[in-house]
Amino acid sequence: MSQIKLETDAGVEVTVIYNYTQGAPAKLSGPMEDCYPEEGDEIEILGVKGYDGLAYSYSQEEEETWCDQIYDYEISKAEADACDRADYEYDAMKERELEERDQ
Repeated sequence: MSQIKLETDAGVEVTVIYNYTQGAPAKLSGPMEDCYPEEGDEIEILGVKGYDGLAYSYSQEEEETWCDQIYDYEISKAEADACDRADYEYDAMKERELEERDQ
């Protein structure tokens, strides 16, 4: 469960509580029994709270807009995590090379 601050259609800030599940790409090669279709990302809005902490009633259009914004946020967060992981692995590789050279 995650939460993010977003705006309503009226410009009011709310806290959207949601679950995000990253999808999986299709596997289309290999034995037929090992193939499967793509599974899309899933976003489930669990609740919305207004600035006063009380439940906020929202429209279908707001939900669709928020899901798009949450998707963009989750993708950018995943890309940043991947860059951080790549930086860490590169630094670790360089450190190992230095250690091997010093021996």
